[in-house]
Amino acid sequence: MMVSSLAVYLLFQLTGGAFNPFSALALLIPMLFAAGYLFERYLIKPLRNKPVDVIEWAPLLVTLGVALIIEDLAFITVPREFGVSYSLPPTKLMGLTLSTTRLASLVLVSAVAVGLHLFLRKTYMGKAIRATIQDREGALTMGINVDRISSITFALGVALAAAAGVFLIMIRSVDAYVGLPITAKAVAIVILGGMGSILGSLIGALILGISEVFVSFFNPAWSFTVAWAVLIIILLVRPQGLFGKRAERI
Repeated sequence: MMVSSLAVYLLFQLTGGAFNPFSALALLIPMLFAAGYLFERYLIKPLRNKPVDVIEWAPLLVTLGVALIIEDLAFITVPREFGVSYSLPPTKLMGLTLSTTRLASLVLVSAVAVGLHLFLRKTYMGKAIRATIQDREGALTMGINVDRISSITFALGVALAAAAGVFLIMIRSVDAYVGLPITAKAVAIVILGGMGSILGSLIGALILGISEVFVSFFNPAWSFTVAWAVLIIILLVRPQGLFGKRAERI
C-alpha cells in the first residue's frame, strides 16, 4: 500500500501535478499483482517444504523483513511525509458541498468490494481460492493446483493493497511507515466484520471509521487507540465477528 502511494507521489511530482492519480489504478494494480505473485512464488512457496516448526513462523519473518527493508528504502528516498495536492471540483448536493474525490473513491472502493465478492463466489478461480483456504489438503485431492492458487491469492491481496494506496494518498499525506497503523486497523476491521465476510469487512470499516471520527473530535491522538479498543471488545463479546460463524467443537 505504501509503495503504491509512493508511486503515485513520484508520478505526480515528475509530471508537475498533471498526473491523474485515478489513472494509476490501471498501471499499479497489474504491476503489483505480478510482484506479489513472484514474491509468493520465490520467497513463500519454498518455505512450505521446510519442517512444520519452521513453516509456522518463517513466512511471517520473511514478509516482515521485506516490509522493513522497503520502508527504510522509502524513508531515505522521499520526504518524511509525502502527498499529492489533487482534487476534483466539489459536488453540491442538497445544499451540501461534498468532496468529489472522496465520493469517487468511495464508489470505486465499493465497486472493487462487490467485484471481489462476486469473483470469490461465482467463478471457478474464486471457489478454488476459498477451497484452498478452508482445506488445503482437500483442495489438492480435488485436483486444484494449490501452489498456483496460493500465489494468485497472495498477488490478489497485494493488488488490492495497491488500490488502497492510491485512494489513501488522495485523501491524506502518508509516510514510509504508514503500513503498521493501517495493518492494525485492517485486522480490527476483519475481526469486527467476521473472518471471510466481505460484507462484514465493509460494515466493520464503516463502524471503525465513524468511531474514529467521533473520538477525533475530542482528541485526534486517540484515533489509533479506537482500533485496538474495538478489537478487544469484539474478541470479548463476539469473537466470530458481526457476520462470522462460530466454529463448532467436534
